[in-house]
Amino acid sequence: MKKNILLWGLFFSPLSYGQVGINTDSPQKDLHVNGSLQLTNELNVGGTASIAGNSGTPGQVLVSQGANVPPEWKTLNTQIGDTNSFNLKAVYSGSLSPQQLSVNDSQVILGTLNNIKINSENNFILISMSSNTYLTAANDSPSISYRYDFALNGKIIESRPWESIQRQSFSDVAKNNPHQFTVTNYPIGDYTLQTIGVRQQSAGINGVVNLYFNKLNHANTDKPGSIVVYVYEK
Repeated sequence: MKKNILLWGLFFSPLSYGQVGINTDSPQKDLHVNGSLQLTNELNVGGTASIAGNSGTPGQVLVSQGANVPPEWKTLNTQIGDTNSFNLKAVYSGSLSPQQLSVNDSQVILGTLNNIKINSENNFILISMSSNTYLTAANDSPSISYRYDFALNGKIIESRPWESIQRQSFSDVAKNNPHQFTVTNYPIGDYTLQTIGVRQQSAGINGVVNLYFNKLNHANTDKPGSIVVYVYEK
């Protein structure tokens, strides 16, 4: 009964302005659920206090837009020819480790996936990555350009376009970097996939500026990224 009263007050009382927690005494957001959540209808994202949000379309996925911005429904571009004639043969997944780059024109391996097998010349490979970057500096508001490279057996097969991350109002900043791409008709063989973080140029630098991959902050709070490889063959 207590939960019913709490939720009734949250959603129907015009005087409810505080943060509400379910199974927590210290909610961190307007609604903080410390536990599982079950939805039996659509999920609406965005909108305003008087306008309903967007429920997306069938097959779309939610993609984070960063802090203080609602996520967006996105359509994954995975259609390569007649996908109905391909069969999913294997899925390989791994994590991307927290790393740090302190100078320009440097790079670091974030993760390695071994023993990826391709057994047919008629194939396409879908690779999906989730990773974040974090910028910290002693002062000023510098910006740094960076990208992600993907290599199969040492050969670069994809370079994510350059991104820029900038410290705002003397505050450290984090940025999400989802990426997805496909490779088609790759030669038969066993492969190792490496995900590489690359730091290029920077601006407004005054002192040491660190670019972190897969960290939430500079206090060693890790947020490992992920890499998933789907191998389709026919």
